[in-house]
Amino acid sequence: MEQLHEIDQLLQQKEEAVVAAPAWYTQLKQAVSHLIDKDFDALLQLLYRVDVSEEKLRRLLQDFPAADAAGIITNLLLERQLQKIKSRREHAQGDQNIPEDERW
Repeated sequence: MEQLHEIDQLLQQKEEAVVAAPAWYTQLKQAVSHLIDKDFDALLQLLYRVDVSEEKLRRLLQDFPAADAAGIITNLLLERQLQKIKSRREHAQGDQNIPEDERW
């Protein structure tokens, strides 16, 4: 469970940290690899909680059987988190166009 906590903390970093910190990526990939080896159920829970596409993960693992599964999963986790950041930003900008008396 300590690994899950570490992964949650890493995923909460701003998107700039993803681009600027290769060590961060390596650390996340190592945590994912640990979950693959030692606590697969916890990994599945994480993938569900982050809302990683099960279909996309299956397809990538089948299409690239020689690829590092931890790398594929790490990339999908990051991709999903970046999608969430982008969506939040777009929605925040959209809220600025709503008159103040009509906002919730």
